[in-house]
Amino acid sequence: MVAGDVVNAISGVGAALSFQPAAGVMCCITSWATYNATMQYRDAANLAFGVITTTAGQAGLMNTKLMIDNTRYIELNASAGQRSFLCGIQIK
Repeated sequence: MVAGDVVNAISGVGAALSFQPAAGVMCCITSWATYNATMQYRDAANLAFGVITTTAGQAGLMNTKLMIDNTRYIELNASAGQRSFLCGIQIK
């Protein structure tokens, strides 16, 4: 992939979705959604910070500009029977 390409992912039902670009790659996540679950911004030591939690009945669609790379990435945790997704663009 090269800068300008679209990146996206959809989780399996009830599964966590981690998106961590390869070394040297940077992406801008422009939207993500999860239902009654959390989005965690993680670092290289796998420590979560910047956790956002959606509540039951709230779809949790977030339009954002979240820069991620191999050392700072995101994990979406879907609740049972639900899916999570993200989309964005590769910028480096």
